[in-house]
Amino acid sequence: MTRYAIIDFETNGLMPDSGGRAIEVAAVLVQDNRIVDSWQSLMNPDVRVPPFITALTGITPLMVRTSPPPEKVMAEIAAFVGDATMVAHNASFDRKFWQYELGRIGVPCAHEFLCTVLLARRLYPWAPITNWPRWSTCTTSRWMVDITVRWPMPA
Repeated sequence: MTRYAIIDFETNGLMPDSGGRAIEVAAVLVQDNRIVDSWQSLMNPDVRVPPFITALTGITPLMVRTSPPPEKVMAEIAAFVGDATMVAHNASFDRKFWQYELGRIGVPCAHEFLCTVLLARRLYPWAPITNWPRWSTCTTSRWMVDITVRWPMPA
């Protein structure tokens, strides 16, 4: 039985070390090659949301201001994914925020991460691999809609 969680963070910056914080996290659980559950939440770490981030993600300062605190959100998503292997596009980015946000609340975060960027570069070394694929169905970088449209959950 194969079980993993595909995860994505939206943040207000690039690195937790330089003040970046998670403002949204989403995950889908996949078991035996089928999406079995999904989870998403914005969070309010009491940080500025730059206009560039709003343009990129569609997440506004008001959306963040009215969201639950990171402590609650991160505890919930840690319970949601359990001990599943994590999968992320550019996993080094998502892993940093996963470890930082869970570390702030004292939750162990020793999950193994698989990176779809590295996998794509290995399988298709001639192809230009950059950000999340350009086949997005929405105008922002937020991918929960994209992944569930292309890989629907069972009814």
